[in-house]
Amino acid sequence: VKGLWSNPYSIFSTNVTDIYTYISVGTDSTPPSTTDYALKNKLAEKLAESVSADLNNRIVTIQATLSFTSAVSIYEIGLEIDAVDQNGVATRILLDRTVISSGIAIQAGQALRVTYRISM
Repeated sequence: VKGLWSNPYSIFSTNVTDIYTYISVGTDSTPPSTTDYALKNKLAEKLAESVSADLNNRIVTIQATLSFTSAVSIYEIGLEIDAVDQNGVATRILLDRTVISSGIAIQAGQALRVTYRISM
């Protein structure tokens, strides 16, 4: 994980008091790389509406629905977290950046529901 914060290990610290999970979307179709620390052209983000865990099957599901007022093609989808320390300082970390080569065409007034299912 690469980022632009002063202490990249702060998320693993006992000083972390809150973690917020976001799903973000963007319009850049550049293939993902190991040096990505953010979406290339973020268009929108939404705080996850649901985060659930299936402990028996070791699967975490994270979902959010993003609404759009104008037509757009989505090429990149990201899973990000903000880890907030006891001083209220947030560290944004990109956990995943997926690029959909053909894109997803969204019309004005439509919504896109994004679901991450992570097996552990």
